[in-house]
Amino acid sequence: MDLQPVIALDIGHSACKVIACANGRRERLLFPSVVTSAVEIAEDSAAADALRETIEVGGRRFFFGDTAVVQGVAEAESGMAENWISHPHHQVLLLGALRKVKQAFQDLDPSKAILVLGLPAQYYSAQRNTLLSSMRNLVPGAQVVVLPQPLAPYLAIQYAIDGREDRARPVAAESWAVLEVGHFTLDVCLIAESKWVERAKGSCAGAYRLVEALAAKLSQRIGSSVSMLEAQRALASGYVRVFGRKEDIAEDLAAARREYAEEVLEFAAMKLDRDARSLDGILVAGGGAQLIYDRVRDRWPNATLAAHGRFDVAEGYARSGLALARDNHVRLARKATAGASA
Repeated sequence: MDLQPVIALDIGHSACKVIACANGRRERLLFPSVVTSAVEIAEDSAAADALRETIEVGGRRFFFGDTAVVQGVAEAESGMAENWISHPHHQVLLLGALRKVKQAFQDLDPSKAILVLGLPAQYYSAQRNTLLSSMRNLVPGAQVVVLPQPLAPYLAIQYAIDGREDRARPVAAESWAVLEVGHFTLDVCLIAESKWVERAKGSCAGAYRLVEALAAKLSQRIGSSVSMLEAQRALASGYVRVFGRKEDIAEDLAAARREYAEEVLEFAAMKLDRDARSLDGILVAGGGAQLIYDRVRDRWPNATLAAHGRFDVAEGYARSGLALARDNHVRLARKATAGASA
């Protein structure tokens, strides 16, 4: 069965995670959410490399991804603002993601695909139509779906990798909460027997708050300014470079994690304490899930860690997109059959 192609776009504030499914293939793509103004590069091979990550928006040329990190002067990730989806950098990252998909699938036309992306819980109602309109202008003809971001990890357990629901375990009959730890926001939601519960949705500061605290601690310790990008790399690696030496940051990192986990739990408890005991599970998801999971499980023993790490959100988008592609296929087949018998 040839399904409509699906492109899942998690345009995060620290990294863009993309899953593309077409013609029986499935590809996962990851690149930094960094955008800077493009500059001329004299060396031929570096210029050729940079061209692959150069996008023009509004008459201006931008580097994105690894090229922006290497060639630019960015001190922080792009889009640390509520109105990010209206910023040119957001369009650059969207177009850059679609370019990388076309490079991976030379025969995939995004205008004929299902594009699935999302918004943080607290911005979803206000910004959904804006994002839909923007995507339809960028990719005319595509079928665009915009979801609440914290719903995605739940969809990743509701649907199998091919978009079919697991008949052996009807997740839609269960009740789950989700804590999705992104870079800009940590999003909370509750799904009661497949129904979104509006009173339990919300967003608070994401893992950037921990990165800010870590940058401040490291700057004080080594007596030199540590940028957000450097602190984020230190968070992943466990060390910071000091004049050719790798300095272990375990103590500073542990302190920053404790502070952030307590802040998150205070917020999440306001949303979930009323329901937590009776839930089938509390799914801790997203690229920052490991930062808080132990503390969440201490409070709520039915907490479980989502399976896809930084791709938790993109995975849910992809699987729900494939479910929609299957529905579209069945609908078209029925229409064709009805037309043939008329």
